[in-house]
Amino acid sequence: MNVLFARLKRVLLLKWYSFILVFSSILYGYQIIDQPEIVEQYRVYQVISTVASPWMLGLIFIGLGCIKLVGIAFKNKYLKRYSVIALACIWSVFCVSFLFSSLANTVWIYSLAMTMLAIGIAMREVEI
Repeated sequence: MNVLFARLKRVLLLKWYSFILVFSSILYGYQIIDQPEIVEQYRVYQVISTVASPWMLGLIFIGLGCIKLVGIAFKNKYLKRYSVIALACIWSVFCVSFLFSSLANTVWIYSLAMTMLAIGIAMREVEI
């Protein structure tokens, strides 16, 4: 039991930032699916809502987060690498769309932070 707990603690500490990215992305995707009126009616999502439906956007975040989580669980460097790059891309698209929204907002800062987090994780996971 102590060995299992020690291993779990080690993985949690080593992958802490990845877990933050994964669970934030999954929760964000769930919120978009659970409350589609956020994307459909809030003016800050005006640019994003023309690209894809709330359901599709939510599934992208949930899917990429789950792929990253599976990559961590099975120590699959390809799943981890490509899912974190995809998460960095989707968060950066959201960041740019929020930044250039016709309505002044602060949501772009959260998206920028998530993008920077994903890029930092990707840089640590790439073999140099």
